[in-house]
Amino acid sequence: MRRPAKVRDGTRAALYLRVSTADQKPDLQYDGLRGYAARAGLEVVQDYCDVGVSGRREGRPQLNALMSAARNREIDCVLIWKFDRFARSTRHLLAALEEFNHLGVRFISVQDQVDTDSPMGRPAVALTKPFRMGADFLPATAGPFTRLPFLEKH
Repeated sequence: MRRPAKVRDGTRAALYLRVSTADQKPDLQYDGLRGYAARAGLEVVQDYCDVGVSGRREGRPQLNALMSAARNREIDCVLIWKFDRFARSTRHLLAALEEFNHLGVRFISVQDQVDTDSPMGRPAVALTKPFRMGADFLPATAGPFTRLPFLEKH
């Protein structure tokens, strides 16, 4: 079994932001992430921002560039505003977290208060799986449930 790469003491952080439409502004995300990085002593070396791209798409240009930077060991930490700005599916989120872990890249979701470098970070991510699975599962199954007799209006 391969062991994850050891987390470096580096402070090179990359910000990942996403807005769903071209008329939305990522300013709130930028300000929050830059403020967090400053307070945490992290050096922001690169910003990656996908504009007008759905979170359901894994093939986002700036997300691909971020993953490439992580694989090339150009960054030590990824900061995001919220999980839903990074990934909309459990499978995608967990695959990315596993890859970051393998690469020794710290992952921080500011609003979700998850830091994989903290003692509670990895368990917190693991605990979100059942809830996130429910979010993925519900849209696919909602149709049959909405037609159950006890849900019909009388």
